Amino acid sequence: MSGHAATAPDRAVALAGVRYLRTFDGTEPTPGIRAAIRDGRATGVMPFRHRNVGSPAQVRALTAQLQAARPEGAPLLLIGLDQEGGQLQAVLPLPTGGDGRVALVAPVPVDLTPAETSSYLRLGLPQALRERGVEVHELVMPLDPSPAEASAIAAAIAGHEAAIICLYDAVGFGGQAALVRRVLAAASPDRPTVVVALRTPYDVAVVPGHVALACSYGIQAAQMEALADALVGRIPFAGTLPLELDGAGGGGDE
Repeated sequence: MSGHAATAPDRAVALAGVRYLRTFDGTEPTPGIRAAIRDGRATGVMPFRHRNVGSPAQVRALTAQLQAARPEGAPLLLIGLDQEGGQLQAVLPLPTGGDGRVALVAPVPVDLTPAETSSYLRLGLPQALRERGVEVHELVMPLDPSPAEASAIAAAIAGHEAAIICLYDAVGFGGQAALVRRVLAAASPDRPTVVVALRTPYDVAVVPGHVALACSYGIQAAQMEALADALVGRIPFAGTLPLELDGAGGGGDE
């Protein structure tokens, strides 16, 4: 009987390769990951945003290179995409230091209940971001934008490096969710867009599920300062919603 039997460590390595996704550093496949794929020791790869992602075109090239490393006749690799930290981690931090203008779209705060005093406040997020080095272009939207108003805002922010859309009771004013969808449809695929629910987390349920979302639970100065810190990467978005929202990301019809 010729050849040699695989040892227990050899079998363990082989099993690990076919049952777990491999990782590597760099925007191109390393010699080590290419060899693992070629030798059948890796049947799946997990790119990470901070380790492997530069641009949409670069990611397409990377996945093609990984697939090309397979031996002839081998099945396609399983290529995942890590999103640890949620969708916000994928688009933040915002550019600072003059690296690009950020559009910030928000309605003027109003009192929606007899006990509310929001109309006495000015939304402090634009100024808080400017103090942190973000070049902000502020646009005021109506509380319930019409389709024409939504299209005009989407066109006005088309050339910006990033966009922040602030919602204020989008559950009650459907034009806000329609504006979000219109802005996303007009945006380039690689432009970061963040939607912020300024008042209640229920607004999260009426916007597309693939967009990055944050909830501030109010517009007091301390809340806006903390939100600005998180948007520029000074602090993490560490909280989670205290409730489950059925149908989140449904968006409805315009």
